[in-house]
Amino acid sequence: MELPERGNVVLEIIQFDALPDNRTKVTIHDICPSTAVRDSIINSGMEKGVVDIFNKLDKYFGAK
Repeated sequence: MELPERGNVVLEIIQFDALPDNRTKVTIHDICPSTAVRDSIINSGMEKGVVDIFNKLDKYFGAK
């Protein structure tokens, strides 16, 4: 996998919204400087890693 040159910055905005039944919705929005950087992030497998992290958090906090 070819990555873009080093030194690119990605702005990440994380929003937490309260939901009924003591739940929280987390929205993550990444703003990339180019489509090449965006595509590299997507192709890196980052999405699977993020999903794994949230699954572990659900398990840790006893989510159903």
